[in-house]
Amino acid sequence: MSRFSHILSACLMAACIPAAAFPGGDMAPDRDTLPVRTYSIDSSCVSATLPIFKSGSSFMYTPDRASSVVSVIGEPDVVRQTATLPGVSAGIEGSLGLFVRGGNAGSARIEYGGVPVYGSSHCIGLFSAFSPDIISYTDFRTGGYGASSGNFTSSLMRIWRKSGPLERVSGNFSVSPYMLSGYMEGPSRGRNSSFRAGVRFSPLPLMAGAVTSASDDMDGVNGNIFDASIAAEFLNPRRPGQMTEISAVMSMDRLNVTSEEECSTVRNALGLVSASHKTPVGNKSGLDLLAYASFASVKEIQEYEISSGSSRFSRSSTIRDIGFRAAATHRVSGPFTLSEGFEAKALCSAFTPAVFVEAGYTGKRMMLSGGLRQTLHLYRSRAITGTDVHLKADFLFRNSSGMEISFDRTTQYLHQLEGLPTGWALDITVPASADFPEETSDMIYAGCFKELSIDGGYLGGATLHFNLGGYLRRLDGIVSYTSGVNMFRLMDDTWESDVESGTGRSAGLEFAASMSSPRLSANVAYTFSRTDRKFQTINEGERFPFKFDRPHVFNLQADWTAMKGIRKSGVGKEHHLSAVISASSGNRMTIYRSQYMGMLPPYWNTSMYDHYTDEYQDNIYERYEMSGINAHQLRPYFRLDLSYSFRFIRPRCTHGLSISVFNVTNSHNPYIIYNDYGQWKQISILPILPCIRWDVEF
Repeated sequence: MSRFSHILSACLMAACIPAAAFPGGDMAPDRDTLPVRTYSIDSSCVSATLPIFKSGSSFMYTPDRASSVVSVIGEPDVVRQTATLPGVSAGIEGSLGLFVRGGNAGSARIEYGGVPVYGSSHCIGLFSAFSPDIISYTDFRTGGYGASSGNFTSSLMRIWRKSGPLERVSGNFSVSPYMLSGYMEGPSRGRNSSFRAGVRFSPLPLMAGAVTSASDDMDGVNGNIFDASIAAEFLNPRRPGQMTEISAVMSMDRLNVTSEEECSTVRNALGLVSASHKTPVGNKSGLDLLAYASFASVKEIQEYEISSGSSRFSRSSTIRDIGFRAAATHRVSGPFTLSEGFEAKALCSAFTPAVFVEAGYTGKRMMLSGGLRQTLHLYRSRAITGTDVHLKADFLFRNSSGMEISFDRTTQYLHQLEGLPTGWALDITVPASADFPEETSDMIYAGCFKELSIDGGYLGGATLHFNLGGYLRRLDGIVSYTSGVNMFRLMDDTWESDVESGTGRSAGLEFAASMSSPRLSANVAYTFSRTDRKFQTINEGERFPFKFDRPHVFNLQADWTAMKGIRKSGVGKEHHLSAVISASSGNRMTIYRSQYMGMLPPYWNTSMYDHYTDEYQDNIYERYEMSGINAHQLRPYFRLDLSYSFRFIRPRCTHGLSISVFNVTNSHNPYIIYNDYGQWKQISILPILPCIRWDVEF
């Protein structure tokens, strides 16, 4: 654990350098249920004022909207946007370890163009591996999923690439202390094909190395962080609507920490390649085919110099997913739709075929949908079957108000043995087995909603969305380390002896409000929830609070257009002020409550005690009474982030300059507390972090 701390600390120290330099400073979007209308989003039409709350469990947003969420490194991040939504609790501050409606972070599924992605972040979870320039929109769901995607229990995030014909070559590049990025897209000569490509490189390890090399008391740090995304699209001019796409994503992290006595290396790699084909079949049907290969790999190596020589420790985990999916969609008659499909994949030495079917009805005052997914999981000569069930009903009343009810039973055939809650691929992932069966989740949600259109005066016409609902959820088959020490001493072939399978419960009330107008876009989310866990050999078999059981979570995200104007000549400017407020109950931990003298063993006062280590002798003389598992809750969490951006619009290009400050108040939010020789101390993760970013679009 100390190596991870050193790496993270060094990178964060590098992130603080600008403080001295700048003082002071599935195919298309689903139909919206309330009221019924469709938003068209493609590469040439994106809007930051799109209402983000589609329903109580479904959210859709563009990269432009996500850019108003200030990240640690000042870059737009479509994954970080989810931290501001109801039902979501964060892990380590500033990281992408997110826990949705009481589930584990490893139970949240991310798809990129329909391809499942594992270990989708950089630099111990500080930012995701997806370039926002190549993304069209993101669909995030905490319930009401549908049957076309499986193998998850907490949430579903579907990230869709830009698509559609292009008229000309365009692109952009940006520069900040933490990231260099470039993007380009364009058509072929005949405009029947197009390409899109983006690449990003982070100098954080280089900056951390410069900081640590200047200090004799710190370790040396080096490494590299980069990612690249590419996509090609081919249209059939003789068959309107027929399209073939090929895409690939590559992400790599390598971080080294060295000192006189030890060396630690962490390598993290992510990659995927996919080919899809979409074609209409008649006037009312369509066929989608997708073939893909995806992998994620992490390896940690630690080497120590000891008196008798050297010692070497390593831990690694690799996920490989090769799959094929075929889905057909039909408009049966009038308001009725039907889709069915087949999926087969080889995942982590397991073979998992599945079939699914979905049916929907869209009426004037009611929308109904239902889906079934039947999966066969083959691993180590063991065959199991699981059925996922999805039911959802939306009822529209008068005055653009209504209610939503949904039920989801989902199954996950992977266990992720979670260590540090960062969202980074540090965790071992293994298939479900006879000793550790598949994870299941049963969840019901019920809520009401309302939409208002008002004359906002200076703000212009404004649309208001309100959602209020609650959920009940039961988890089964979830795994946990029997001791917090185990998570740092495992390899793939020894994990069974250090984990246990158990159950969990979660219940919550969620409120969300969204405002969209030409000048102001804002989201407010509040969640009140309780979550617990139960394992046979942990806490004597009694239920205990989940580590990230935060009863109260409040988030406010706002983007104010302070100035906007474009002349007839094409010259114009825009100014935006963005703010994010995050406040929540503190996370939970186990601490010691009291200290007492131990009972000395027989003959301890003889010379025998010299044969024991100092740590053993300390434990003999002093004993500690521990609290219950996660019985202590840390003080509340609070953070304010601000950013101001300038856009200078010219006929041929647009320049942008943004200044952001993460944790403006420099709040020292505690992540853990500990007692150091009678004095209580705390560890905080992130201080105030300013950033400046310049970009050019052409």
